[in-house]
Amino acid sequence: MSPEPVLIAAAHLPEEARMSRVRPDFSVLIVSYNSREAVDALISDVERLAPQAAVIVVDNGSQDGTPTHVASRFPRVAILANRENAGYASAINQGLRCCMTEFIFLLNPDIRLPDPAFFRLLLSAARSSERVAAVGPLQYQSRPGGLHLNLTWSYWSAAGMRLFLDRRLGRPALPESSLRVPFLNAGCLLLRRSALFEIGLLNERYFLYGEEPDLCLKLRLLGYECRLEPRAWVVHERESSLSTWSRGARLGMKLRGLVNIADALLRGWGRLARASVRKERSAA
Repeated sequence: MSPEPVLIAAAHLPEEARMSRVRPDFSVLIVSYNSREAVDALISDVERLAPQAAVIVVDNGSQDGTPTHVASRFPRVAILANRENAGYASAINQGLRCCMTEFIFLLNPDIRLPDPAFFRLLLSAARSSERVAAVGPLQYQSRPGGLHLNLTWSYWSAAGMRLFLDRRLGRPALPESSLRVPFLNAGCLLLRRSALFEIGLLNERYFLYGEEPDLCLKLRLLGYECRLEPRAWVVHERESSLSTWSRGARLGMKLRGLVNIADALLRGWGRLARASVRKERSAA
């Protein structure tokens, strides 16, 4: 169970939103950990592209003054502050329980939003069917010489890998619609709130890593779809918060993450296999 966070600022939390005449179309949920400057830049991007969105920051025990900085710079942002690092999935769940909108964007602090169509394209893909529960964009990283397409969970399919290789090889043709994929990267993701609560939110047994395959396989088990929207894109520098950890701590977390990912895949595919067997037996 998630620890109880300290409420720093309450703008746009459910009880305040019910009293407001302006209802946001969607929410943006950010989990921060010693990433004050990155969070500042990301919220600035969100306010530039989607000033109507509700924004919630869940801080995981930062030592760099992130909560007070955000409260002073962005008074309309709701801030929940954990006294210690509760883990990524736990912090996300804290924020999800405070969201009142059906669509929620999970954005890591080191995401930047240069694409003015980002929110519109992902929302359009999500609204194309009630069975679409998650949508992700292409993610690039700044490298010498320009932007470099990140390899993430989002390309773990034949269609996804073709798209990835096309972009890496400089072939600019893009699909005209979103692609159905088995997995998506949680660093930048649009989620359907009702589907999340149907599966029981993110799995808090995974402190960091593993929550993505677990989430996507649970959605698939209930008949929901994950979609990759290749016409939308973000810049994601990736794992910037881990740069504040020692080298040994980073290595330990990576190893722990591999164990989490293997566990999530084994459990998820196992659930799907058992469900398939039950379905075949009932049809016999």
